Amino acid sequence: MRAGKTEVIGTPGQSAVKGQFEKLRWGANPNPDHDLGTDLWLQPRDERRFELNTVAGARVTTSETKGPNTYFGSPESDADGKILGWWYYESAKKDHFDYWTRHTAPHFLILHDLETAESYWVHVTSERLVAAGSGKKIFIPVHQLVDEAHNRELIEVATSGRPHIPWEGSAWGGAQTLAAGDLLRHALIVPRLVAPHRNDLPKAFQPEQAVAALVLLRQTDLENKMPDASARTKSKLWGWAFVTALESYLRTEEPAAFKDALDSAEKASDKVAAVCTWATALLERAEASTALALLNKVLADDDASPQDHVWLLVQRARCLNELGRRDEAKKVALEALQGRNSAPDDPTLTALCGAASWIVFSSSPFGARSFSDVITGSDNIASWWRTQVTAWGLSSNFEEQFSTWSRDSTRRVGFEDAAWNHLRASSLIAGLIGDQSSWNHSYARLAKLQLMRTGNESEVSEVAQSLTMLRWAGDHKALRDAVRRVVLEGPAEAARSASEAVKLAESTKTTIRSNMALLKSAADVLTPDIADSTAKWCMKFLSDLPAFGELYSPGYHVPIELLGLLAPVVPALSETGRNELLEWLAALPEQPDHLIAQTYGSVFRCCRQSRGYSRHRKARCTAGRRPRSPHSGDRQASCTR
Repeated sequence: MRAGKTEVIGTPGQSAVKGQFEKLRWGANPNPDHDLGTDLWLQPRDERRFELNTVAGARVTTSETKGPNTYFGSPESDADGKILGWWYYESAKKDHFDYWTRHTAPHFLILHDLETAESYWVHVTSERLVAAGSGKKIFIPVHQLVDEAHNRELIEVATSGRPHIPWEGSAWGGAQTLAAGDLLRHALIVPRLVAPHRNDLPKAFQPEQAVAALVLLRQTDLENKMPDASARTKSKLWGWAFVTALESYLRTEEPAAFKDALDSAEKASDKVAAVCTWATALLERAEASTALALLNKVLADDDASPQDHVWLLVQRARCLNELGRRDEAKKVALEALQGRNSAPDDPTLTALCGAASWIVFSSSPFGARSFSDVITGSDNIASWWRTQVTAWGLSSNFEEQFSTWSRDSTRRVGFEDAAWNHLRASSLIAGLIGDQSSWNHSYARLAKLQLMRTGNESEVSEVAQSLTMLRWAGDHKALRDAVRRVVLEGPAEAARSASEAVKLAESTKTTIRSNMALLKSAADVLTPDIADSTAKWCMKFLSDLPAFGELYSPGYHVPIELLGLLAPVVPALSETGRNELLEWLAALPEQPDHLIAQTYGSVFRCCRQSRGYSRHRKARCTAGRRPRSPHSGDRQASCTR
């Protein structure tokens, strides 16, 4: 017997295409039985070989060469004769196009050239079909090859056929079909999908439900509905250990509360949830370096699911961006964005990719920033739900203020601080997502709420903590005004206490200006030690402005800001600190910039007005010299004059 010619050509072509997809780490399975137009069933996998839980079909048409009587016989060229691709035609008698476009799985049409071993593909959709005589045709571009360079595009097509999940109405029933490995991530990032509705509370909470309720600051809902601390410690369910850790953190604000939970986690999804929550807690205290080390350790295990891997990458990119390592942050955030198609309808994934878009935006040079990408990325379901929580908090605060104004004397039983709870929940969710910008605003609102509830007779520690929270949030303008009020109206000790917690050398991208604002506004109550360390830090970066720019990517005039901090702290300097400053000023070169020269002069005048200046009266402060102007002749002003 003799095999047909189509078998000699078609079978090797299918085998070659199958091998090309397998080189891309995909699963590729021939479809010899019941073949109505699908030669291969393809199972896409990501770069880490994780299944993306979907399937696509492929029709392979093979030719020995690109001759005129082959599947490559209808090329299209540009004006210079360069081939752009080929048209594939089918008559009306064949129903392959209808079959491919109506199938629930997306389908590729692949032209394979046996001679060059190249495979060209197109996603068959009704929009791409063109009427041609009694049939239809579709264009297959020459640049779309089955290779590593186009793997991401192939994955996007393969995952495009997933059914859409409607989230409207989920406030009551939540998400009923979540996989066990996805529950905890959803409980932390989109807690409304996991936490039972308050009008339908269960008799007993599951660990993931308890986590979601805690994220929403609904501790009262958990009373008598979950095991006590002792029983949770003895439980074999790791989820209860995490509940204990989260409950402890919300009570004490100590990030180390998550250590035991992370150490005892065995499943990859549990490790990711624990480390991302711990990193979030550390970043709330501007401890980005410690958070980065924890994330790197779990990332090195490389056993997280695609969605959890994106979560780790986003938090890592956030840390790198805060530490001034912008290029690394952008690279990691772009890697995270590549995972957006692993589960397009997963609200946690769209939220994480929105945060990654912001990191790419904020780590890029000003001229290279894409507003459309960051605005589109941040417009996602999870952000809408978080905004709703924020709105509830602001509304509660409004009602609270009105009740105070109207002298409402109504007695309330079981009072719950709804304003604080909602604003705290909003900030916690933003941090868990890795959305630094949203976290800044949410956490600042929480700090402002606490400050507005204090007075000159409030506890020093309470006011100092609120000022510190505002500093961590990076709201330097609000912090400046708040510290000034506290210094003037009391308790001034709170401003001093908050200043003692500032470590300028450990400033992040978020805290650099707020750290400076707090010290500047609290200058009248600074201790000599704090003033000395502040002056040394200012002198260091005034002597090396490029280093400051590399670390913090400032959008302001750095010399003026640094000198604006240095001048007010001079009166608080120790004698040693003042002498070091004067010697440093005397050694400065001439300042060609008029504004900077004047600002240096203000620093010197502060030194002159403080103690110990007489020993340096004859020191020549060249830093205060002004540049020549047409009206000044040969005279140069000196701040010693």
